[in-house]
Amino acid sequence: MNRFRDILTCLVVLLAVTFFDYATGYEVSSFPLYLIPIVLTVFYFGAKIGFGTVVVVTAVWTTNDFLTGHVYSYEAIRYWNAAARFVVYGLVVYGLSVYMKALAAHRRRVEDLRRLLPICSTCGKIMSKDGTWKTPQEILSLVDKPGHSQGSSGCDHKPMTNTGGAA
Repeated sequence: MNRFRDILTCLVVLLAVTFFDYATGYEVSSFPLYLIPIVLTVFYFGAKIGFGTVVVVTAVWTTNDFLTGHVYSYEAIRYWNAAARFVVYGLVVYGLSVYMKALAAHRRRVEDLRRLLPICSTCGKIMSKDGTWKTPQEILSLVDKPGHSQGSSGCDHKPMTNTGGAA
């Protein structure tokens, strides 16, 4: 049912933009409004369907431009404008697809890290090995650090200072 709703949403938005474009005529540019159904399609269905939507949107704009009676000094200008829209819309789809892939990769990485060290996003407590939630200070107090107490390893844990390279 969600897939049907997503398809219907994209179609309704495309039809609304198409009607607005036709109703306002060629003097009002609706170029950015056509990005709405393209972006929705990419988010709902991915880049392949998004590129298909770019083809449809470019054809719809070209048809609307013709039907509204826009006369060019050379008919080739209409197709040049359509090609320019096609390229810009295609670049938007490509950019969104790259963004969505990077976002998915980052989300997978965050999930991997959460599995390694579960941290509550609300209070910041960490789940210990026994399954209880503890503050970071409680966890650190439980960690045995052999060889890191003062005097046992010769380390006195002095803070680093910037000497500017001079000895």
